[in-house]
Amino acid sequence: MVNWPVLSLTTFLPLVGAAFIMMVRGDEVSVARNVRAIALWTSIATFAVSLMIWVGYDPRNAGFQMVEEMRWFSLIHYRMGVDGISMPFVILTTFLMPIQKFIFRGLELKILTQSSTAFAGGQMAGCMRPREAQFRRLFATEREKTILRNN
Repeated sequence: MVNWPVLSLTTFLPLVGAAFIMMVRGDEVSVARNVRAIALWTSIATFAVSLMIWVGYDPRNAGFQMVEEMRWFSLIHYRMGVDGISMPFVILTTFLMPIQKFIFRGLELKILTQSSTAFAGGQMAGCMRPREAQFRRLFATEREKTILRNN
């Protein structure tokens, strides 16, 4: 059994990668290369951590497993768990993110686009996709806005 917060790490580790991406400085070529590398390695690390969910999951027990609970400021009650239906989707999502980063490594991507997909990688089963699209439209460059309008 896993005794550390695997679900929280799987969810919030991409935010750490996004924070590193936001700190990248330099000329355009080196920034693009470094952003892609950070996004790829963050997604690989997230997948590696998510494999601990698979290792620690017991299919014989019904209900939520690996439940993490915490109270913040007596107003917010943070609770997260995984069940038999969500566990394969978590693994699938974290498995597909490094593949996506590897396949699209040659494309010219902006920093904000990479950081938003790095953040979305931590969200389970693609629930962040509509918000990610709104985020991209809000902060897109003029070239990206033209591409988004045409699609």
